[in-house]
Amino acid sequence: MMIIDIPSGPLNVAVIRSRRRTSQISIGQDGQVVFRAPAALTDERIERFIRQKTAWIERVRNKMLSRSVIRALPEYKDGGVFFLLGEQRRLCIQKGTLAWPRFEPTLSGWDLFVPTDWDEETVSLQAKRSLELWYRREAETYFPYRLAFWSARMAIVMPTLTLRVQQRLWGSCNSRRHAVNLNRKLIAFPVDVIDYVVIHELCHLRFADHSARFWKEVMVWCPLFRQHREWLKKDALRYVSPL
Repeated sequence: MMIIDIPSGPLNVAVIRSRRRTSQISIGQDGQVVFRAPAALTDERIERFIRQKTAWIERVRNKMLSRSVIRALPEYKDGGVFFLLGEQRRLCIQKGTLAWPRFEPTLSGWDLFVPTDWDEETVSLQAKRSLELWYRREAETYFPYRLAFWSARMAIVMPTLTLRVQQRLWGSCNSRRHAVNLNRKLIAFPVDVIDYVVIHELCHLRFADHSARFWKEVMVWCPLFRQHREWLKKDALRYVSPL
């Protein structure tokens, strides 16, 4: 690790030397600067090279850091917060003289009743299993309903729907098979955002690419699509779900 003073303050640079012939600067999503250099390149030359790129480094780092979002992790304990269709819900865990656990939805969240002698780890595992199953069933009910609603409104034959848990895609479309895939994690998001993803994928049944014609079609059915796209980039990871 090399520390270089630049106008905005000390800059930590991870230096990686190898048999490569050229030098390269890269900046990660967390703002970490990485300098890949030939094995023979001296620290002085590396520092000089980085100082020449200071303006570019600061501009890109600021852009990366402004986009970075801290992922909120689920807590499977009493009072744990989760989201459903954009609304906050809480998990309430109660111990009692039970032979088996019981899981019940409520207006404000869920009640999980467990035997008195269960330890914290066992309770947490049961809460995770119960919530995952409940969320999956909600997704299997809600998403076909919204897909059918927008298919009818847009005069599109209802496509085949597949639900998955994915890390990078909120939805996808196979126009040849007339099929749409939606990420189960969407069930935690506000209804308007879910509708945008559904509309987006349905529009791909008409326009396979992201051409101007495609976005014009999206605009017809979802005038605030830019706002929802930005929400997915900046806020999605804060909406906790067990999926």
